[in-house]
Amino acid sequence: MNFSWDTIPSYYKRYILDKEITEVAIRIEIYYKTLTENFFFKYKYHDNEIIISWVFASNNLVQITIENLKIPKALLEDLKNDKGFHFIISIINQTLPAINNRLDYLKYNKGNILIKRISFLDFSKIQLIYHEKSGSQKEIIIPLPIFPKEFPPLQKKYFKENLPPIYIRDYIDAMESYIKYDFNDCVRKLITSLENCFYFYKLRVKKHHS
Repeated sequence: MNFSWDTIPSYYKRYILDKEITEVAIRIEIYYKTLTENFFFKYKYHDNEIIISWVFASNNLVQITIENLKIPKALLEDLKNDKGFHFIISIINQTLPAINNRLDYLKYNKGNILIKRISFLDFSKIQLIYHEKSGSQKEIIIPLPIFPKEFPPLQKKYFKENLPPIYIRDYIDAMESYIKYDFNDCVRKLITSLENCFYFYKLRVKKHHS
């Protein structure tokens, strides 16, 4: 594939060309009702090894910290001026599956059936932490992603009951699992949705004889 600078937005170019790198951390706060042990692990993020920790701070408040992150200084300056937030959301999006895998490990190896996976829907606060040249620590509040309250309503002509057919409900449940990073459950519900779709429309698979 040919690389062309013309296809890259100007603000991306600034970040790519910026050779001055600064170290930051991301701190996420959630309220988690199930008590778990604290944990931390190293994670390969592009060419850098970052550290992710899960710590109960107080009561049900959990702080998830992503440390050793290196970003262009130009991006940090934009973040100070309320720009570039989607880059931080993208970093979190790439690390959440690894955090959820750790929670799955605790659930199935410790037998704690109340442990659940987390998603952006569980976040109460996102902060970017950095240090000034003077050494003082500064924080930037990252706005939480906004999800639509509802999708466009289904057309009633496709079903007669108050609720849509079970295969559509299964499909909506699959989308919910995907948003919550529960990919295994998402696949299971998609298969169930397909099976119920065949049953609803009385579809039959033709057998081919060799």
